[in-house]
Amino acid sequence: MNSERLSRKSWPRRHKWLIALVLLLAVSFAAVQAVKYFIQIDRYREYVVRMIEERTGMPVSIERLELALLPQPMVTARHVTLDDGELRVQCREVRATARWRGLLSREINVTSVTLVDLDAAIPADLGAVNSRIKTVRERMKTHDRPDSPWRVTVDRVQARSARISMAGLDRPVFEGSFEARDVLSETVPVGVAASLPFLGEPARLEAEIVATIDRDAEPAVIPSGWIEVRNVDPREVFDRDAMPPLIFESRAVFAEITPDAIGMDITGEAMAAQDAPELVRAAAGPFTGKLWLREGDIIVNDLHLQAPNLTLEADATRSADGALACEIRSARVYGDAILFNTGGICKF
Repeated sequence: MNSERLSRKSWPRRHKWLIALVLLLAVSFAAVQAVKYFIQIDRYREYVVRMIEERTGMPVSIERLELALLPQPMVTARHVTLDDGELRVQCREVRATARWRGLLSREINVTSVTLVDLDAAIPADLGAVNSRIKTVRERMKTHDRPDSPWRVTVDRVQARSARISMAGLDRPVFEGSFEARDVLSETVPVGVAASLPFLGEPARLEAEIVATIDRDAEPAVIPSGWIEVRNVDPREVFDRDAMPPLIFESRAVFAEITPDAIGMDITGEAMAAQDAPELVRAAAGPFTGKLWLREGDIIVNDLHLQAPNLTLEADATRSADGALACEIRSARVYGDAILFNTGGICKF
């Protein structure tokens, strides 16, 4: 009997709490909608466009800006384009999500920036890309505000299904994803996983890089870490079936950084493709070398291939305008009572 009375008394109490909770949620939702009504973020679109143009030196367009406040504040920029003719970057959506915590103390913690359907086109002249990067860096220095009362951190910038094309190539040079963490700090880890269609459909890229940043130094970015490329078939790269049926895998480790160039130690292996003739199998083996990236040029020095029946030493260069050249310093071919040396220069 007493328990029945207690349950009857407790139900109205619980009922009051339930009503209060519903009212609180309703008021909160109404407040959020009111804030969104009064904060029409799209009216700041021209300011955002102007700010990006000042820092990149490139024409910028944004179709629309949107704001969501629950469960966390998120700003979405739709159909973003940076295009100066030679270099173009497009994104269907750019989403920036932040935390409520810290806003009252002038701290903006952006938990993630997601680039949806990133599509970039770069010129064949890599020197032009390098020049644009330098321009952006200088402009960023000019527009820095070290005295700002706001502290901003960005935990992660990520892109899925990103695509990069190069002028003069029928197939994209990059299709995949990347993620950079703590992007406004002095040490930025970057992970990359992608296919490399211009090197053949099976070609894959993986990388783990740490960029150490000092804007007052030269160079301002010091990379460390490694890059791996697998399943590269020269027959698909040069679109020539007459190329030797070899499959290449290589790993490059950052070794030397100067104001003008990036040097990497490369190791790898040339492997005979399936059903390759015995002569090609005799030329398969491990190789080493030094890779240099300098002002848009890609240079391979001291390439040394050691195979059961072949020893090769060569240098190769891809200039910024796309021209290819190589110098075979030494080639020693071993066979049944056959041994000869050769050397020469070839251009493509």
